Amino acid sequence: MNPRRGLQDSSLHMFVSIRYGRKPAISRKGIAMAKYPKLDMGTMEAIVNKLGGLDAALRFLSGEVTVHDPKRIFTINERGWVELTVIGDTFLVAEEMRSLRGWNIDGPGGEFARLLFQSAGLDSYEECHRLVSGKEYKVVLVPHAAVVDDKYSFVIPAALSEFAEACGYTRPPAGIMRPLVKTPGLIEHLLSEGITSIHCPHAPITINVQRALSNRDPGGKRPKYLEFDFHQGSRQIQTWGPAEAVPKDCVSAFLVAGKI
Repeated sequence: MNPRRGLQDSSLHMFVSIRYGRKPAISRKGIAMAKYPKLDMGTMEAIVNKLGGLDAALRFLSGEVTVHDPKRIFTINERGWVELTVIGDTFLVAEEMRSLRGWNIDGPGGEFARLLFQSAGLDSYEECHRLVSGKEYKVVLVPHAAVVDDKYSFVIPAALSEFAEACGYTRPPAGIMRPLVKTPGLIEHLLSEGITSIHCPHAPITINVQRALSNRDPGGKRPKYLEFDFHQGSRQIQTWGPAEAVPKDCVSAFLVAGKI
């Protein structure tokens, strides 16, 4: 046995014993913790080395230093809400729609979303909602549960906007939604928090529904907002209107004032 390696093993064995107040179990691979039998001596040493040595490991255990996932590019603010920065690119509207492969825009409700992207007029997506190439937009996701009392299951757009304004947030352009939902790990994080969709209370975009949908709905022009739904594993792009209440188990995207 290498004397130096034996000394390192003994030191780490002692560190584990003192830190956790019990003797580690012995595995065929060497010393391992009783609670985590697969965590053998070699893995323990690799973890300590990865953290920067024993001193750094002790600082990590005491809370002086933290470890972050380099792939996770969003943060959690002081209210416990997700914040992240998205950057405008040079995509045309048709390219934006193509880049959203994996998100169903042809299912129930998706027809309105397609009309929204392809809208024409002074308030169209093309004219008013595409991001400026290279520009940074700091986004916060406001949980609907923070807006209404526990006795309510839904929230209306006006209440969302009023609440966000009181927090110092502003309406975003609809264009933030595409880079937002493509953020690595974001959808998975929201699902782990019980969130099922992201709404975007941007300035309404008028879509023109040219065919009658039913006897009660003859079609025509109507204002709409974008919504990306990921409930029960589905990924659906939908829309909602100013008079429609939205579920409480969702978040709405706003801009952090002064960060646009």
